[in-house]
Amino acid sequence: MDMQEVRHPNPRNQRNNREVCPHFPKIVGYMSVDKERESHSDLSQLKFVTTIPQGRAHMDLNYNLDNSVKCPIDNNEKKIDLVLKYLIEHKDQYDELQKTELTIITHRHTLINIMCTAFKFSHPIRVMACFYKKCIYIWSMDTSQDFDHRIFRSDQTEKSRDWDYKFEQYMSSDLPNTFPDLHKPVIENEEFSLYIKSQVADHNLFYRAQIDGMLATNKKIPEPPNTNDFETNMKYISDNNNFVDLKSTKQVTSRRIEEDFRNLKLLKCWCRCYLTNLSVVIGFRDDAGTVVSLKWLAVDEMAECLKLGWDPQRAVTYLGNFITFIKKTFTDHMRSKSTPETSGPISMQFDTEFGKRMTVTRNSNSDNNILPEWYLEAMNQ
Repeated sequence: MDMQEVRHPNPRNQRNNREVCPHFPKIVGYMSVDKERESHSDLSQLKFVTTIPQGRAHMDLNYNLDNSVKCPIDNNEKKIDLVLKYLIEHKDQYDELQKTELTIITHRHTLINIMCTAFKFSHPIRVMACFYKKCIYIWSMDTSQDFDHRIFRSDQTEKSRDWDYKFEQYMSSDLPNTFPDLHKPVIENEEFSLYIKSQVADHNLFYRAQIDGMLATNKKIPEPPNTNDFETNMKYISDNNNFVDLKSTKQVTSRRIEEDFRNLKLLKCWCRCYLTNLSVVIGFRDDAGTVVSLKWLAVDEMAECLKLGWDPQRAVTYLGNFITFIKKTFTDHMRSKSTPETSGPISMQFDTEFGKRMTVTRNSNSDNNILPEWYLEAMNQ
């Protein structure tokens, strides 16, 4: 592996401008994932937020929690496999990406990690990148320190994670015009995702975004079609395109908790909502795990209530600069090697943290290539 330190987008040099760049994400697909982590081209895992309590609330997030089916602690959640499976199944969309300027293919999770690096309270990140056929695939990976933390995380951290899943169950139903079923066990492996095409700073993006629920407080929303027909399901999503993010967090009882909420939780909430054009419902819980109040926030409202905190435009600008840097690194590498675009993937690793130089590593080890052989074979046919 060839390693070098290079200058990278420095957030200190970015303009502080609270008028956030317009962003118009376009939904181009969907996917349901069952408890066995098998993907399906249907709406079976789409959930519905049918009611949002006003004022004070009482949600016991410990109820029936012992029967939850937990997601195993491994490295699967950040792999790019589900995005790649979608592109194989929808080869027409992949072919369209090949006709445009260089496209970044990723998961919203990776974009959020990059955006948060613009601020001093962020954590170091590692981004794996792979150039292949006019696309750059990027993915944020666990460092060894991150992985150790996930395995040996504290009981309280584990409990908070469980409460997040339970809060989603409290707030969402399997069908519109029905109430949540709190007696069912929480199955952490199940999820519903949207696939999105967008642009940030003139960069073409294609990414997967996990969605907590469709807003269905309007009683006229029909039940989703029970079909695998892509066009039918896309029409349903388009006709009822109003989605929400569901998050629980500590009740704000001190300045330290307020700062953690503003700098960590709310920043990531804003990034999620910005990249997917949705709102967030936050449940504030006490130390025993009971949600006592809820707050509804749209993207612009989150930025407005944080005037004395982080600048949302800074996150967007940093994301654009970071992608520009990745593109330039690949372009310069191929130019220096006198090798134009090749049929095989070129893989690099980008390690960075706030205020420090970025380390770029050229990966020659196939184990570090985020594109598996089954994907390369399918796209070479």
